[in-house]
Amino acid sequence: MGLLPPTAAWAQGSPSLGSDGMVGAEARMGPGLTQLRGSVVPVARGMLALDLSSWFSLGGEAVLPLSEVRAAGPASPDRSELTLRYGGLRLALRRPDLGEADPWRLSLLLGTGTARVHSTLLDTELASDNFVVLEPALERRIGEFGPFLVDGLAAYRLPLGAENLPGVRASELGGASIAVTVSLVRNP
Repeated sequence: MGLLPPTAAWAQGSPSLGSDGMVGAEARMGPGLTQLRGSVVPVARGMLALDLSSWFSLGGEAVLPLSEVRAAGPASPDRSELTLRYGGLRLALRRPDLGEADPWRLSLLLGTGTARVHSTLLDTELASDNFVVLEPALERRIGEFGPFLVDGLAAYRLPLGAENLPGVRASELGGASIAVTVSLVRNP
């Protein structure tokens, strides 16, 4: 009489997620380099993720530049500078048959980016544009050093729906990136 069978989803035990039946969490940060408008720019990367299984994690990532790139050509007297910031949802996959033993990981950042052109001569923002960022990456665990895990990554940023800015073509907002990130391992 309206009773649900014991196999209903709410009556089942919680699934075993992550290693040892627990959901794992990871916070990573580190320095990197990215290509922007033909120049190499130092960046800081930060990531937070939940390991929902031994082969799948879901979280967020942000990339912040540590310097600007000149937007006008080298012969131009204009001293305008370009900055780019982006971040969003991050998915990562390992080979299911190896799980956490696999040192390789494929990840995908799907988010938004903001590019700004600032005139240092006029001390004002000339233009800005928001756009979708798609950044596939190949990551590898470099090693474990005491309580620290070190990972390296190589990625390529694709700006989708970006518009031209003064002195900058939309295609110049894309580029390759490399980074080394560090996370602290804490076992309960």
